[in-house]
Amino acid sequence: MNASQGQRHHPRPPPSGQKILPPREENQAPRVVVPNQNDPDAGPIEYQYQSEELQTPPGFDSEDENPVFPQHNPDTKFGKIRLELGMEFGTMQQFKDAVRKYSIQMGREAFFLKVEPHRCRVICYNETCPWEVYCARRNQPPSYQIKTLVDEHTCPRSNRSRSVTCKWVSEELIGKIRICPNLSRFSTWPKVDNITNNNAESLNATMVGLRGKSIITMLEDIRYYLMKTMAFHKDALMAYTGKLAPIQTSRLEKEKKEGNYWEAQWVGDDDHNVFEVRRHGRTLRVNTQERTCTCRKWQLTGLPCCHGVTAIQRKNQRPEDYAHHWLTMEAYNRTYQFHINTVPSQEYWADTEGLPCLPPPYKRPMG
Repeated sequence: MNASQGQRHHPRPPPSGQKILPPREENQAPRVVVPNQNDPDAGPIEYQYQSEELQTPPGFDSEDENPVFPQHNPDTKFGKIRLELGMEFGTMQQFKDAVRKYSIQMGREAFFLKVEPHRCRVICYNETCPWEVYCARRNQPPSYQIKTLVDEHTCPRSNRSRSVTCKWVSEELIGKIRICPNLSRFSTWPKVDNITNNNAESLNATMVGLRGKSIITMLEDIRYYLMKTMAFHKDALMAYTGKLAPIQTSRLEKEKKEGNYWEAQWVGDDDHNVFEVRRHGRTLRVNTQERTCTCRKWQLTGLPCCHGVTAIQRKNQRPEDYAHHWLTMEAYNRTYQFHINTVPSQEYWADTEGLPCLPPPYKRPMG
């Protein structure tokens, strides 16, 4: 061996005599046989290590390097929200929302003393109360963590809170309303969705390009738009032969499919109108004559709900006959039976025998 290739300057260590033997059973680790140097007459020492012990360096503890902190769940139900020291949030907005809900839950008023993109400090609105929470950004892993928490209120509980806004109430209740629309405080007189806002938004969107015109020109363009819209809706369903409007028909078809999973039983009244509808332990009362159901969906929408559809079909009748008359094509056609007449332009106006209209006298302002 040449010197350029490198030579060993220390003797090769003697063989250790270790042997690796296959495991006796399939689920066991391999065996290592080591000769007993303390007692040559004794047999070799046999060791059997688990793979996890071999792969983990001695004295290494992953939990000490990466401690686990409580994680905030944004979907936590109201009433079960809690704040803990070290709790981590995905965004700063999640922290602020959690503090607002927590203050409402505890019946106290929270005051955001310092709100910055990477840190936020919140105290109690009562000056003598020590409650405080401070959240700041954490780099590894990237999150927002509660650094300081004094979860103790000395102020009395209050039933009023500035954090309870209309937006917060709607976000908390909209899911419950959609699942169970049995609202005892809601009027059952309207049979369609509230379209007031939709009409206003649609008209405002149309008038965006008309606001820069003069008053007469703007009103003429609005008249033309309404005339064209009414004519379009009247012509769109001219050949439609269904009893209900197309949108109401599609909604009723969904109720029919859901009604296949319910069972209706006549209770025995003389008019044969009251039924008990059951499914998986749930029981509801349906009156086909009054067009009511325990779930109140029939009263709110004017269309038979899935329970009402089951009871109506139990009587061998059509659910379309039990829909409110405002939702029928007859009411639709009555709505569009009128039309907006044309208005000729100014050069085609007829001359009148009365005195001509003169503009008001013009006076030059002072100055």
